[in-house]
Amino acid sequence: EKGYKNGDYQAHLYEDAYQKLKLWYQNNIPIFVYSSGSVFAQKLFFSHSQYGNLINLFSDFFDTNIGNKKDGKSYQLIADKIGLPTSQILFLSDIQSEIDAAKSVNMQTIWIIRDKSLFEEKINLNLDYFIINNFSAIDQNELS
Repeated sequence: EKGYKNGDYQAHLYEDAYQKLKLWYQNNIPIFVYSSGSVFAQKLFFSHSQYGNLINLFSDFFDTNIGNKKDGKSYQLIADKIGLPTSQILFLSDIQSEIDAAKSVNMQTIWIIRDKSLFEEKINLNLDYFIINNFSAIDQNELS
């Protein structure tokens, strides 16, 4: 906390992620964070990014106090808390087991794989996942 507040640390966000978050916010699409880091740590991170304080982009934050990120029940609890059916929620992660857990409760999912060789390997396997390597590849109109 002290390092962030003193400017010793700055949270890194990929440019494409920052641009997409801004676009979603501008289009009144609520954005939530579910992280293994505490809600306090999440807010600290997003309020000290290289793009400045981004905390206002987010509607709410969830951590593992709601449940394990590999357990579908956690995603159902989040949907219940934000008041949306799971089918109307898009969940993004770089962890396959988290994607599987979200899919188990009927969330729309996107698996983000930034590593080029791993991305190409997974794409070539024709798996039952929507896989991207960059947030700019997310087209809201393509999602059901």
